[in-house]
This record gives sequence, C-alpha cells and structure tokens, in this order.
Amino acid sequence: MALTRLGPNQSINLTDSVTGTLPVANGGTALSSGFINGSTALNEYDQWRLTSSFTGSAYPIGTGGNAGTFERNDSADFEKIGTGVSDTSGTFTFPSTGKWELHFNLSSEANTQNADNFTIGILTTINNSDYTERSVAQIGQTSEGASGFRNASVITLFDVTSTTNCKARFFVNDVSGSQVSITGSTSKNLTYATFKRIGDT
Repeated sequence: MALTRLGPNQSINLTDSVTGTLPVANGGTALSSGFINGSTALNEYDQWRLTSSFTGSAYPIGTGGNAGTFERNDSADFEKIGTGVSDTSGTFTFPSTGKWELHFNLSSEANTQNADNFTIGILTTINNSDYTERSVAQIGQTSEGASGFRNASVITLFDVTSTTNCKARFFVNDVSGSQVSITGSTSKNLTYATFKRIGDT
C-alpha cells in the first residue's frame, strides 16, 4: 500500500478517514472507554443544612416547627454544582435522573443524663408516596449517666429513575422521649445532607 506523505500544513481527518480500532503504540495502554464527559461527569453536587436546633423526634426532619427547617449551604466558600436539589418541607426532589449518593450527618446534645438514645436515617420513595428506611444508625449513651454531644452519619446510593416519583427525606427518632436536642445552624454545617450525582441510571 502506497504511503501518502503529509506536508507541514496538512492533516488527516480521523473521523472520516480511519475505521476500526486505532492501534496502541509500544508501551501504551488502550482506552477501555471514552473520556469522562457530559452526563457521566460530576455535574450535580448540593448541600443543605438544618438552620436551628429542635428537641425530640422528627419524621421527617425539615417540616418546620419542632421538626426544624433546611436551607441550602450559603457559606461564602460553597457553591453547588449543577441545578441542585429542591426542598419542600423536608422532602427533597432531584433535578435529573441518575445514581445519587446521599449522605446525612446529624449532630445532637443530650439535655439530661441517660437520655441520649436515638435513631437517624435516610428515607426514599420511588412512587412519590411510600417511603422506606434505606440507611439507619442507632446511637446510645456510652456509659451510665453520660450525657453530652453525639454525632452520627449515614450514607446510601439512590437510583433516581424518575424526578417526579423518586424523592428523599431524613428522620430522627428520639427513643429517650424528647430529651435529645438536634443541633442546627445558619452559619455552619452541624446537621446536614449532601447530594451527589455519580452516574447514569
């Protein structure tokens, strides 16, 4: 086969002129897939936090009153990626389908001794109605008469196949009976949730 010599200002259009798989140079490694681009890149990342403290259980958190309220992280050094999720009284709606990593962190303070027993978790629905406990953590006192601060964190992967039907909530169940203060703040993350889209559905 005759070779075509290219001049200094000539090039080959690989899209039109090359078929099949390009060979790998000696010592090279072939790509098993294309470069990360478009919907497979990290294009959604958002964070919401509890704005003030409340006492007792909330199922879900964020409905107002004794269940607290959420706000998007508005610290000067934070900026969401993409559209971000939306919150309606503690129910979070996703801007796009895909596999989402949900991380919920809760900070608390026991009001009295022997009272820091509680459960936290992530709730999800795939039909916009029935919520299931997806990831749960149980926290109890570390010793007799111990009171003070507790911190717990849970994480789950949620396959959002519909932005209408797939939603998430967060909860706390104060087993000790309204003796645990769930701590919040408008200036820093104490009790907060992070939403990260990590892939396609």
